[in-house]
Amino acid sequence: MIGRLTVALALLTCSVSAQQQFPGAGGGVSPNSPLPASTSGPGPVFNVKNYGATGDTLNSYNCIKSGFNLNCTDVTFTPADVGKHVSCGNTSTVLDDGSNTITAFVNATNVTISHSAGASPIRCTWGTPDDTAVLAALAAAELSIFSPTQGTLLRTTAAPTLYFPAGSYGLFTTGIAVVNNGVGTTGFTIRGDGIDQTKITWHSTSTNNPGAAGIACNNLSNLRLEGFTLDGGGGKQPNGWAAALFPQCNSTVIRDVKISNFSSTGALLTNAVFAENFTTVGNAGNGIVSQGGGEFYGSSSSNNAGANGNIFVQNVFGMPTGTGFRWVNGLVDECGTPPCVQVQNSTDVHFIGSALFTGLSVDGHSHVNLEGGSAGPFNSDNNLSGLTIATGGMVTASNFRAIASGTGKCINNSGTLRDNGANSCESLWLVQSATSTGTTAVLTVQGFTANANTLCSFGDALEVQGMPIAGYNGYFPAGATTGITAMGTNTIQYTTLGSNLGAAGVGGYAMCRNLQNYTGNLPVAMLNNPIPNTCYVTITPIVNATTYTMCNFRTQSATNITRIMASSQVTTTCATAPIITISDGTVSQTLTLTSAKSSWDSAVDTSTGVGTTIFKPNGTITVKYDVAAASACTTPPTQLAVSYNISPILSN
Repeated sequence: MIGRLTVALALLTCSVSAQQQFPGAGGGVSPNSPLPASTSGPGPVFNVKNYGATGDTLNSYNCIKSGFNLNCTDVTFTPADVGKHVSCGNTSTVLDDGSNTITAFVNATNVTISHSAGASPIRCTWGTPDDTAVLAALAAAELSIFSPTQGTLLRTTAAPTLYFPAGSYGLFTTGIAVVNNGVGTTGFTIRGDGIDQTKITWHSTSTNNPGAAGIACNNLSNLRLEGFTLDGGGGKQPNGWAAALFPQCNSTVIRDVKISNFSSTGALLTNAVFAENFTTVGNAGNGIVSQGGGEFYGSSSSNNAGANGNIFVQNVFGMPTGTGFRWVNGLVDECGTPPCVQVQNSTDVHFIGSALFTGLSVDGHSHVNLEGGSAGPFNSDNNLSGLTIATGGMVTASNFRAIASGTGKCINNSGTLRDNGANSCESLWLVQSATSTGTTAVLTVQGFTANANTLCSFGDALEVQGMPIAGYNGYFPAGATTGITAMGTNTIQYTTLGSNLGAAGVGGYAMCRNLQNYTGNLPVAMLNNPIPNTCYVTITPIVNATTYTMCNFRTQSATNITRIMASSQVTTTCATAPIITISDGTVSQTLTLTSAKSSWDSAVDTSTGVGTTIFKPNGTITVKYDVAAASACTTPPTQLAVSYNISPILSN
C-alpha cells in the first residue's frame, strides 16, 4: 500500500512539474486559452491587444448632428468617451475626415464634438483608433511567414496568426494588407472570436490603404480568415477601394466571416477560395464578385445594392485548369438590382441545393448547372423572373424550381436549357385569406400585376405552403380532380385532404405549376430520347375535304411534339394540300402535306407550332387528317402514316 502511494505521489509530482514547465500541455490548460500564445506574443499568435489595441469602437445608425452636438438614440454615451475619435457619414457622403473628437459628455444620448460640419441623419463610428497597434502586430506577424523550402530540404514551422480577441476595433487610417516578408511566402491567419464577437470597423475616409480594401493580400499562399466581422460603419469608403475583402493571393480559406455595411463591394475574389459560413450583407456595392471560382458551403449573400447583385460570377472556368464555381446549400437573398445572381463569361458553375431569391441570369457565354434548389421572388416581390438565359447561354438543370411573380417569367430562355428531370415552372401568389367547405378550399390571392386566372388554369398542379392551418398545405398534382378545380381573377380552388379546415387569414403562398409563364426556346429533355409514334389512315381512297381521326393519346406531363413526319405509298397531286393536325382542343400543331410528294417533314415542309407548342398534362391529344381543310387531291395519299416525336417539358 505504501509503495503504491509513493508511486502515485511521484507521478503527481512529475505531472505538476511538466505542466509548470510546459504551460500549454495536458489538463492544466485554462479553458479561456484556446490560443495560448495570444496572451504572450509576439509568437506564433500575434494578439493585437498586446500591441495596444483597445477594441472599444461603437457604431450607431441613428445619429443627428446639430452644431457641435451629436445625438445618437440607440447607444449609451459615458464620460469615458471624451477624447475618442468620431466619424460620421452615409453610403453616399463623407461628412468629416476622422479628426473629429468627442470633447464633452452631455448625457447618455448626447455628446459635444469638436467639428460642427455635417448633415443629418447620419451613421457614426467612434472609439480609440487601433491603427498603430494593428499595424505593429501585423508587421511582427509578417516576419514569421515562412518559406516552405530551404535548399533541397523541406522546412516547416507554425504559420503566424494575427489575432483579434472579442471586441470592436476601429481603423481610422489604414487597412490590413498582408504581404510576405521578402523571404516567407506561405501561411498566414487572421482570426477573431466569432462573427459579431470580433468586429473590425473602418472609418469612412480610410485613404491610407495600400491594399485598396479593408483586408487584402498579395504574393502569398495559404491565407486563412476565420471568426470575425468586417463592418463599414455605414459610411462611404474612399474612392478606389476595390472591395472590403480583396485577397489577391493563392489558396484562401474563409470560415465564419461576415462583411457588412460597406459602400464598396463586399468581397472581390480574383483567385479561388474555399469558404464556409461566409456572409456578405447590406453593402452598397455587389455582395461577392468571384473571378477565380472556388467552393462556398452554407454561405449567404443578402441585401447588397450593387448593379451585379449579391453574387456575380465573372470570367470563371473549370476543366482542364480552372476550379469552376460551386455554391452549395447556401442562400442568396434579395438585393438592390435583380437578378441577384448573375453569371458572365463563365463555365463549370454549379448552384447546388440553394435558394436563389430574386432570380438568376446567365449570359450568352456561360454554362451553369442547377442541381436542386430554387430561384424566384422574395415574399411580395412583383414581376420577378426565376431564370433568364441569354442567346448562346446554356443551363443544365435537375430537381430545380423556377418561380415567377406577376408578369415575370419562370424561365426566359433565349439559349439552351437542358432538362435532366424533376424541374418545374411555377407562378407565385400570396394568400390573403382562405375558406374551407368540406374538402373544397378556396384561396383568395394577391394579384400582383396579373390576374390569377391568366397564369393558372383548371387542372394545373398546385403547391400550397406556409398556411397557418396545416390542412391547406400540400402538393396537389395536375388533374381534373387532383389539381386546381376552379379559377377566378384572384381565387384558386382545389381539393384538400382534410375537410372543414376553418377560415385562414393572411399568410402562406400558392404556386400553380404549369408553363404558362415560360417563354423562349423550350427545354431539351436529356433523360428522354423522343421516339416516333405512328398513326395510320388505311381507308382507300381518302375522300377530299374529309376529316379522319387517326389516333389519340394521353400525356401525364407537359408535352411538346418536336417533329412531325408523314409518308404515302404514292406521290400526291393536290390543288389544295391536306393538313395533319395534332391538338388537345386548346393548342395545336400542324403539318401541310405539300403536293407532288410522298414524304413530308416538319423540318422541311410548312408546319406550325412544332417544337414550340406546349400540351398541358393529363390532356387527350388527337391526330387528325384534313382537320378544317378543304383539301382537293386528284391523287390523295395512300396508306398514309404520320409519325410524331413526343418530348416531356419540365415537370408538374
